[in-house]
Amino acid sequence: MNQRNLEDKPVDQYEMSSPFLEDGINKSNKQPLLLINEKSDSFLSSNYKIGTPGFKGTFNSGSIDYGYALLNYFDEGEEIAGNRNDQIVKNPNSTNSLYIFYQKLPVFLPNSVVMLIWKAIIAGIILLYFFVVPITVCYGSDVWIFLPSTKYIIDSLSFLFLLLDIALEFLTAFYEHGNLITDKERIAYQYLRLNFVLDILGTLAFGVQSFTPNDSINLILLLFYLKYPALTKIDYLFEEATLLYRTLRTIYNVGKIIVLLQFCFLIFSCIFYVIGKSSVEAGYNSWLLNDGNFGVIGELNPGFQFFFSYYFGLGTMTTTMGYGDITPLNVFECTWCLGGIFFAVFIFQVNVNSLFKIMEEFNVHPIKIFKKRITVNRFMQSKSVPLAVQERVRRYLNEHWYEEGTRDLTLEQEIFAELAPEIKEELFYNSYGKMFDQIPFMSKTFSIEFLRSLSIKIEEISFAQNEIIFLDNVDYLLDDYSIYFIDYGSILIFANTGEQRPFWIKQLESQQYFGEWSFLTGRPRLASASSISYSRLYKLKREVFMDILGSFQDDFEKYWMIRDKLIYSNDFNVINSICWNCESDSHYATKCPVTHYTPQITKELTISLQTEQKRSQYDRKQKVRWHTILRSSSQLQKTESLREQKQNQENQAQQANNVVQQIQDQQSQKQKQIFDKPYQFKHYFPKFNYHQIQAFQNQAAISKITNLRKSAMYIPSTAYRQTKQSAIFVWPKQS
Repeated sequence: MNQRNLEDKPVDQYEMSSPFLEDGINKSNKQPLLLINEKSDSFLSSNYKIGTPGFKGTFNSGSIDYGYALLNYFDEGEEIAGNRNDQIVKNPNSTNSLYIFYQKLPVFLPNSVVMLIWKAIIAGIILLYFFVVPITVCYGSDVWIFLPSTKYIIDSLSFLFLLLDIALEFLTAFYEHGNLITDKERIAYQYLRLNFVLDILGTLAFGVQSFTPNDSINLILLLFYLKYPALTKIDYLFEEATLLYRTLRTIYNVGKIIVLLQFCFLIFSCIFYVIGKSSVEAGYNSWLLNDGNFGVIGELNPGFQFFFSYYFGLGTMTTTMGYGDITPLNVFECTWCLGGIFFAVFIFQVNVNSLFKIMEEFNVHPIKIFKKRITVNRFMQSKSVPLAVQERVRRYLNEHWYEEGTRDLTLEQEIFAELAPEIKEELFYNSYGKMFDQIPFMSKTFSIEFLRSLSIKIEEISFAQNEIIFLDNVDYLLDDYSIYFIDYGSILIFANTGEQRPFWIKQLESQQYFGEWSFLTGRPRLASASSISYSRLYKLKREVFMDILGSFQDDFEKYWMIRDKLIYSNDFNVINSICWNCESDSHYATKCPVTHYTPQITKELTISLQTEQKRSQYDRKQKVRWHTILRSSSQLQKTESLREQKQNQENQAQQANNVVQQIQDQQSQKQKQIFDKPYQFKHYFPKFNYHQIQAFQNQAAISKITNLRKSAMYIPSTAYRQTKQSAIFVWPKQS
């Protein structure tokens, strides 16, 4: 590989900082950048500070190819054009007040709503004067004599708007190689290099003629057509803005064709008038001198002359023959009319073809849906499908096609396959990856790189009304334990009791998610889900999640921490999940003590099996000793100490019994309060319900529990309970 030999020159060293420091990435990626002090007129000079984490070595700032290669590296690799971390910053010692003021001004995005409105105004002004210029040049300034003050006001405002638009171009970002360029210096350089000269010449020519009423300089107005590149640029913006709106896009394209035709009619009319006027001056007979239905047109004021010439041009170019009331009377006028007719045939052919394509594009989606409908009905008819099933299929497809609109999912996948992996990852993260912002335990726990990798694997699925998404307590349905995010629609979370009517637990709306328990733990579903209306969901499979997770060690450890907290500590706060009934984060709704009987086994065993062991006193043979005063006093103290010790033990035992009895009374009272309510929970997770607990062998304990809860055995015909976030309905028991 060839290398350049650099001469020994003074070297300046700059510390390079990564633009990703704010994100906590590549924090240690700092290295020196060596700049050789060499006089150069290139864009990179000693007045600029450059920082990037990827460039190594030295380069000659006076070498054009070195500087260009470095700029390309910055643009494509680091998006330096955005100037996010001031990778290219002007020397702060600069005292140019105009430059400082310019740097303080904001940068406008080219496709923002404000800029689109502004560009629409500028496009209207340019189009207006594209029509005004040929009229003024050919007919003179007197053609506007009937509204001089109005024209002066319009000209003044238009001139100011055009000057302001030139100034805003220095503050409008642009795209280069797919990157948004927001650096003001590069914006100014790009505009000065491409369109500034054209815009300033066209605007100044318009201003000079508008405020200097002299027909001898009318030809200078033709320089206004140098604004055509600016008009095409605005046209591109509006084509992109209307791209997703089929009706609006069709109206816009048809409007462009109509404007083009009217401009052709106008040019034909103006040239036809100039030929007639030149013929009169040369002594030839002309349509301006003919005394026809409208009198001698050449004797009318310029406004009427323009009207009748436009009338002739429109009639000639649309019908290719005119009506005979205005006719060419010399060879020059006839030649121009023949050329106009030939051009009209060509231009109409092109525009008719364009109109046909526009209308075909407008109707392509209904035609495609019509063909699909015919195909489905033909298949169902050939297979003798029952009418009820046929109607269900038709209604589902009609709803699906209506909700999806003009989207072509197959074509989308083909286009995505053509994207580079990095661009594809960026696209998916900014579209499907937005769901992670609405799932706190995902966005706050896992890294951005991991979430970007996951975003490519997100699937978009749709469900019709009342369609089952997954069921709990069902073995024959395969469930991949995915997590779901609701793009739009409504989802019902219910308990699968096996009965015809579902047991309503909770209703979820747009921008909410569900299925996180099985997704994180890999254990069966605790509830079921179905769609209430047509819904579009984003789906992430657990298997895909685990496959990608293995490549990110830190995220791998965080995941297992969350899983262990859920399974072993019942800490549902880590996933921002609470019980649907009592709003506690220490248990799931399937084990809620409000709606499920949970026996206190330790307490029941303590009450049932507690026995008091009494000690039997036994008098042993006492050795006879002399009864002295000292021994008598010692014996008395010992007896008193034993008596006090025994009394203390009895007091402590009595206090302990009182505390235990108080706790037992509180628990019994609490259970009574819960089960004294006239509600029954037969249909809510039946395997945990009271009427199914028949496994206790201790009949005494069962009898005691039953006596404490006799009031809870009363089951009314209908029960209703309302909590803060859920509603539980129990239907009458089927007889």
